[in-house]
Amino acid sequence: MEKITKSAIYLGMGVVSALFVLFLIVAVPHMLDDALDRWEKMGAPDDAAEQELRTKFQEHPAYKAMYERFPDAKEELEYYSNQGQIKVGVMNFETNSNLILHMDYTEWRDTITIHAECVTNSEVTSKSADSLFVEDFIKRTDCVDAAPVNTD
Repeated sequence: MEKITKSAIYLGMGVVSALFVLFLIVAVPHMLDDALDRWEKMGAPDDAAEQELRTKFQEHPAYKAMYERFPDAKEELEYYSNQGQIKVGVMNFETNSNLILHMDYTEWRDTITIHAECVTNSEVTSKSADSLFVEDFIKRTDCVDAAPVNTD
């Protein structure tokens, strides 16, 4: 009986050791790779890559349409490791209306997702367009030029 108990203990230790070795072989390389990717992303921003991303945004027809129609538009770029987003907007301070173009770049798909939103007269009306129609929406919308609403 004592031999069976010792054999069971040794067998259990062998199984646990084998499972631990399999864990080391399978999981640890992926964990290290993920950790190294995160470490690289935490590094200093790459100015050349940021400029390349800005150029991708600037080449998009919706971006060009925004600056053709509203040359005084403002923009804000958020860059993080070859991905990012840009907001390009214009506001009519007399009517409190604004038009904002949102552009997001996803590196792994190498795509730019776009959305334009127009809020007129302080939350009274909101219009928007996605993907295919954003360029036409920017060219044709009159939301920023709308007359102010009389609140009397």
